[in-house]
Amino acid sequence: MKTFYSLIKIRTNQLSDDTVTIGLLLYNEMDFNIAFSKNKVAVAKSLLKSNNKIVDTIVKEITSSIKNFSSNKTRYDNSLWHLENKFNAKYFDYLSKYSNGFLSFTAPKFIDTNNSTNSFNKMFTLFVDEKFGLETFNEEKKEIEHRFNERVQLNLIQKVVEKVHTNYSFDNHIVPTLFNPFNMDCIGKNGVLIGAKSLSFTNSKETLHKNINTFVSVIAHLSSKYNKDIKDNQFYLIADEPKYNSEEHKIWKQIHDADNIIKLINSDESEQVAELIIAKRATTFIE
Repeated sequence: MKTFYSLIKIRTNQLSDDTVTIGLLLYNEMDFNIAFSKNKVAVAKSLLKSNNKIVDTIVKEITSSIKNFSSNKTRYDNSLWHLENKFNAKYFDYLSKYSNGFLSFTAPKFIDTNNSTNSFNKMFTLFVDEKFGLETFNEEKKEIEHRFNERVQLNLIQKVVEKVHTNYSFDNHIVPTLFNPFNMDCIGKNGVLIGAKSLSFTNSKETLHKNINTFVSVIAHLSSKYNKDIKDNQFYLIADEPKYNSEEHKIWKQIHDADNIIKLINSDESEQVAELIIAKRATTFIE
């Protein structure tokens, strides 16, 4: 079955006919694959300025029309672009020649490949946005981090905010070896030092190594400064277990198995730090 593709463009200058490619459509007369680049949509909107809302309308209309056509195989007349003909190469050739206004399609080009997700992703990266896939990954990463931070805030911070230092930023005035500020979720003292640092393992292994090494350095300095045996203090790294067999998981497991200077717990367990602080009657101590 013949497969063709057409690039979806936004005309950003009617006089010079400048365009920005915002999407890709792949079709084999049975199935559609279609996607838009958030990055390129943002670029098109910035260039159109006062007319930028038309871009969102176009994306919404095309997506809706393709979705409805794929599921119902019916024609729609009340659309930004009228579906009076069957979706085929001839129809998109017509659109490429006679489209005007802000929206345009390139002439359909036939390719020797199937209409698979893998083929589509490769073409989208090549023709539209080389960062395709990173948008979804970053959104998922942000959502994971948001939920992680919410659990730490609810289970730990809210329960000790009036008892010990919370969201405390150390600098080189307190820890001379620090080149950059280092944040801990909480830290208090009563006999021994009790503290916790939350760290999402969605970060790169370089960021994880940097944070963990700095955490150990801060613990060592504070233990020495306040004459506390480093092994008697109780410091926690709050980190949810990352994907198994990943580079991040190797780091997580190394800390988990060591369990000496730092005890590793997940965000659901962070309440035990709050319980320890309350039980030990730890208080603020840094002036």
